[in-house]
Amino acid sequence: MGTIDILINEPERYPAYTLAGFFLDGNVVGAAWILPPHPLGITALPELIIPELIKFALAQKTPPPGVVGPPTPVELFLSTWLHAAKCSLKSRMAQRIFELARVNPFPKSAGAARVAGERDLGLLEQWNREFSREVGLGDDPILARDNAIFAIKNRSRFLWEVDGEVVAMTGLGGKTPNGIRIISVYTPPGRRGRGYASSLVATLSEHQLNEGRRFCFLYADVANPVANRIYQKIGYRAVSDSTYLAFQY
Repeated sequence: MGTIDILINEPERYPAYTLAGFFLDGNVVGAAWILPPHPLGITALPELIIPELIKFALAQKTPPPGVVGPPTPVELFLSTWLHAAKCSLKSRMAQRIFELARVNPFPKSAGAARVAGERDLGLLEQWNREFSREVGLGDDPILARDNAIFAIKNRSRFLWEVDGEVVAMTGLGGKTPNGIRIISVYTPPGRRGRGYASSLVATLSEHQLNEGRRFCFLYADVANPVANRIYQKIGYRAVSDSTYLAFQY
């Protein structure tokens, strides 16, 4: 639903998007979408629909750089895609989706949150690249700058500042009818372990709930147990798993 909100209200962000619905006996059984340069996104799908999903992906002008979605259909897609698209598996990330409806009492670190502005463009661009490399999404300087410009324009990126120094960032992603996604949680290596990003996520999440959201949600790398524990300490609870695969053509 967050993707649909972006396509309706911010169509300039993804001018070359493609959506697909899959039907079985007249009923919708799943969906897929491609928003270049992002990976192919899929919902839960019956196994017998996978060949149609492969056809959809092969029909694109540019092959998707990866796929993300529920683990089972992603693995089924992978088993056929590598041969069909003549590519190899570049990387794999197991993700966990967390949801929060109430922020637990949380001891915040020194500092305060603020909205990123024009003066932060260079920093956001740099941190976007560092974040993307760290989570295995590559390093695209053009995309990093575009995302920074977009975030500043839409007031959707937030920073934690201590004594005039910016030490962590996070942001807001696509809205759903009842919730909103927390994205791009990042602290540079030299500032980690001090609770800055945790305080920022807790503050932003609480603000969104106070603004009327029923819940906030985010994706976390299963291989990062520290982040997973912190999110749960704030009040997030695991609701489902997701798998992200990147391809090498």
